[in-house]
Amino acid sequence: MFQAKKRTGDDHGQMNWDSFSKWFETQLMPRIPKDAIVVLDNAGYHNILMENAFPNGSTSKEELRDWLTRNGHAWHDDMLKSELLETCRRWAPRPEYRLDCLARANGISILRTPPYPRSFNPSRPVGRW
Repeated sequence: MFQAKKRTGDDHGQMNWDSFSKWFETQLMPRIPKDAIVVLDNAGYHNILMENAFPNGSTSKEELRDWLTRNGHAWHDDMLKSELLETCRRWAPRPEYRLDCLARANGISILRTPPYPRSFNPSRPVGRW
């Protein structure tokens, strides 16, 4: 169990990928059967992309152009970086999350709940957002 150090009553702002992945790997995975399905919400630390995810916001304009060329997709010299990024995202393979790869390597599947308005979260009053 994660014990928050602040007295806010929850883990918001205190949990991160390093802490969560360590707990997931050392505490949860050894205690659940293979072929289990773990259902998670969309907390940011559940959704960390693999380091090699492409494209991302820090990908340079030149890298975007190179990727499009290597993969046979057209682009124009006058395209803005945002246009190149959108074109790459349209054609690039779906990015993978680190947690999904960790779980899959251990015979476990991850199922994420769909995004929903914060007002639907019964554990927190609407006014606290």
